[in-house]
Amino acid sequence: MPEDPDYRPGAGRPVPADRRHGQIAAEGGEPMVRAVYEFRPGALDHIAGSLGITDDRDLAASLRVTPEELHALRNGAPVGLPMAVHVASLMGTPRELHIWTRLVSRDTD
Repeated sequence: MPEDPDYRPGAGRPVPADRRHGQIAAEGGEPMVRAVYEFRPGALDHIAGSLGITDDRDLAASLRVTPEELHALRNGAPVGLPMAVHVASLMGTPRELHIWTRLVSRDTD
């Protein structure tokens, strides 16, 4: 699995800059749909254990966040589609976002 943060599984190409941060182009390119997720209870601990990580700093680095942001994620901070995909890919389940996160909202701009 590529380490490129712009990689979107199944698309085979980077996501354009105007389509990042949880925005998905709806059919025809408009309107945009913004998906907001949060980590499922215990998911971050399971991820750390599966990766053999015992330190929050190392887990934060794996998730590409700061330790402070990791604390917020443990307490239900919302994440966008790129983070949900990154975590699923990190765990070897790139098309199974629901294992690690749950969809909180989906708004159309």
